[in-house]
Amino acid sequence: MNGLDAGAVASLGFQDRARCGVTYCVSQCLDAVVRLCTYRIRINRLREAFVDDNNELRVRLRQHRVAD
Repeated sequence: MNGLDAGAVASLGFQDRARCGVTYCVSQCLDAVVRLCTYRIRINRLREAFVDDNNELRVRLRQHRVAD
């Protein structure tokens, strides 16, 4: 927990333990937000790549139909 082992945390007073818990929760929440943002960026990049590939396939199909 933020560089403190369980024994050190147990020796703290109630308010100090509560602060450690809040700090830990906040850091976990921030980590989760960063992960979600990272995943969202990855998903958007994949979506853009899929749309680009799909558009390229449509162009090729049109060219093939015109050639026939």
